[in-house]
Amino acid sequence: MRRALSPTQVTWFLTGALTAGAVSLTTRESAAPIMAPHFSVAMVALVLGTGFFLAEQFLLNMEFRRQAYSFTLAGVPLLIGVLVLPPTIFVVTRLAASAAAFLWQRVSADKMAYNCASYSFEAAADAMLVHLVLRPGRGLDLVTAVILIALLAAVDQFISALILVMIRVHNGPLSHGDILEVLVPAFVLSVISSSVALNIIILLEYGLLGAAVATLLLGLGTMGYRAYAAGQQRHESLTLVHEFVTGGAGAQSLETLAEERLSRIRRLLRASSVQVIIVENESDNSSGRDSGSGKANAGISDEGSPPDVASALSLAVDDEDVLHVGHDDFESQDWVMIRTLTQQEPLLAGRTTKDPGIRHWLTEHHFRDAMVVALPESSGLRGTLRVTDRLGETATFTSEDLTMLQTLTGHLAVALRSTRLVQELGYDATHDSLTGLANRRALYTDGQARLTKTPGRRRALLLLDLDKFKEVNDSLGHHAGDELLVEVGARLRGQLRGGDLLARLGGDEFAVLLEDAGHDEAASVAENLRAKLAEPFTTMAGPPALGGLTLHSTVSIGIAMFPEDGPDLTSLLRKADIAMYKAKTSFKGHHVYSGTDDADDTTRLQTVEELRNALGTDQLVLHYQPKIDLDTGEMHCCESLVRWNHPTRGLLYPDSFLALVEASGLMRAMTRRVLEIALDQAAVWQTQGQHLTIAVNLSASSLVDAELPDEVFAMLAARGVPPSVLQLEITEEFLMADHDRARSILTRLREGGVQISVDDFGTGYSSLSRLREMPIDELKLDRSFVLPMAGDSRAAALVASTIALAHSLGLRMVAEGVETIVAYSQLKRLGCDQGQGYFMCRPVPADELDVWLQSWPAVVKSAHMPPRLSSVANG
Repeated sequence: MRRALSPTQVTWFLTGALTAGAVSLTTRESAAPIMAPHFSVAMVALVLGTGFFLAEQFLLNMEFRRQAYSFTLAGVPLLIGVLVLPPTIFVVTRLAASAAAFLWQRVSADKMAYNCASYSFEAAADAMLVHLVLRPGRGLDLVTAVILIALLAAVDQFISALILVMIRVHNGPLSHGDILEVLVPAFVLSVISSSVALNIIILLEYGLLGAAVATLLLGLGTMGYRAYAAGQQRHESLTLVHEFVTGGAGAQSLETLAEERLSRIRRLLRASSVQVIIVENESDNSSGRDSGSGKANAGISDEGSPPDVASALSLAVDDEDVLHVGHDDFESQDWVMIRTLTQQEPLLAGRTTKDPGIRHWLTEHHFRDAMVVALPESSGLRGTLRVTDRLGETATFTSEDLTMLQTLTGHLAVALRSTRLVQELGYDATHDSLTGLANRRALYTDGQARLTKTPGRRRALLLLDLDKFKEVNDSLGHHAGDELLVEVGARLRGQLRGGDLLARLGGDEFAVLLEDAGHDEAASVAENLRAKLAEPFTTMAGPPALGGLTLHSTVSIGIAMFPEDGPDLTSLLRKADIAMYKAKTSFKGHHVYSGTDDADDTTRLQTVEELRNALGTDQLVLHYQPKIDLDTGEMHCCESLVRWNHPTRGLLYPDSFLALVEASGLMRAMTRRVLEIALDQAAVWQTQGQHLTIAVNLSASSLVDAELPDEVFAMLAARGVPPSVLQLEITEEFLMADHDRARSILTRLREGGVQISVDDFGTGYSSLSRLREMPIDELKLDRSFVLPMAGDSRAAALVASTIALAHSLGLRMVAEGVETIVAYSQLKRLGCDQGQGYFMCRPVPADELDVWLQSWPAVVKSAHMPPRLSSVANG
């Protein structure tokens, strides 16, 4: 089987064929010139040769991938020469001038040989055809002019067709648009050049005056052509710059943005490849995010030298605008990279550079020429943008190109940084900030998508709840609890398959969606997870509270099967939650949901009955936690928190009975009872001259009751207290569940003088537009945002931006979870209005709050250290 010729072999084959054709046509035709020149043949040949030489210096370039193909105004001396010079001298003149021009431009040998052969064949073919059609001595009339233009255009189209053959050989298949992009400009330029040449010949008939006018017109035409070409290039560049600056909006990943922006840079600077390198240090790589989501820290030390170990994210496009992504170690031996990064000094390495170091660098990396620019430090990124290999045999990058690249680099860096931030926000929206696992939103989105995509595939949903986790928080502090949750998440991840979905739902609850799992497989996985979590947790490094301690943890797991226990994720979660409660109360570790679970749960039914009795007696009590004005230290409001003073089980906290209250339909009755207790206490404080506002938490199910506003106003009126003493705290869940009804009910309450606060802000899914529409007075920032502020600048920045957001909407901002003086001071500095947390006061009964209230102002004036109420149970 014959092997196909390589592109280089095809080029030399065509060169040989064209050379043979030129020699054959030239030796066959030895007639005298069509028109006798007024000057000697040698002078005419010299002038025309100069014209050919200059024509090669002012090119109209058309670029196809890696190659640049040029069109010239050589048609002017070509037509003149075919009329006034003998064919042999004409062909030799064309060949000699072209060879001189290519030597001057330092064109490669194979391209120079092909072009010389092509030009020689074109000149020989023009001479032969013209002498076949026209005879020497014939005058120049309209018919002759048309014939000449047509003949030269036909030969030029043949030569252009050969150009297309070369493009096809070197760069692959061409579209119809590519073919027209070569043939049409070539035809138009041939006709224009021939027309100009005919006008020059007519002027030359008038002797020296005509020659002077012809020279003037030719000069003006050349300058006009150059100005037009330069204008076209500027217009194209401006268009590309505009597209570059405005393009890429809405890109969801660095890869998408880089492919679009780098391709535009490549076309704008007519380069073969463009590469952006973003240097990342080890802390970026350990953040738990991929390359498109990691932080954009410097990766270069403050002293200006690169770190010993760092990674570099490389995004590059080639001559076909194909994106290449790489993750490599930082090239600490690349002196150009080091100099560009540390000194912010751009590099322009042209093809003719004399600098031996730069020439060695180009040769080492196999570049013909290059430009390297550092990403601006103001962008928050550290890296470089490198453009290499200017298209064309002779063209190279200029200082104007470098200036353009620096401008484009600034825009690119800002776009990269913005896209990376968008990715980080997207990552944060679907991942738990503490453990890095998928969050509730991701579980609902991804999990439901899996169920919908393959409804016949067996799956199991496991709901995990750590036993007695609250004791860890209460005895060792929330930081210890957070450390434990992180370790639990890591252990769970290590026990699951790659296709299983693990999520943290919040608090101490985790969920696992197992793929291809039946009853036995799910039970086996549950046993393995329980065994792994039963192993001791030893803190290697952490807060003093955990130093040297070994923690033990157990977990209760509820299991629901798909599709047997429900067609969607919501149903499965509900069934798994019932099963988990069964596992927790039965102390069996795990339990697979059964349809009889609810009916057999006698303990739950007994508890429900006890709750009904509690609502009719004085078993429900309220503890109060103050909200402190961070600027003045004063307290004008406190939050009421319900407790159940159970006759046999002691003081119960909300997490032990509120879910049962909601499920048994008692929430409305409990809400009314809590409001009554809170307003009774408000009336007492009013009588004592303390004008305090009491905040009451309302569930979403309570707030959908259209009768709530009237009942609230009736309670206020019955006690003779103004509406300003009451503040209702709602959740973002309610804002999203029934937007129109929420706005209606809240508007009635607020217009009546009751204050509205959004509790746990930042943990739900409310949009800013809906938040702006709601009649609310206050946002309460969830403690999960406040606790990490001291050691995390990003967390502090997020809190600051949330405070600014609240103030821009005309809302008061209250921070929950203020547990240290550092957090208190930092929130005050950030402009937060109020704070609430253990640092100031735990939730306490009303009489103990009165005692605390008397001592708090003195504490504020002294050391800002509030009294510790050790005798009061934790809130």
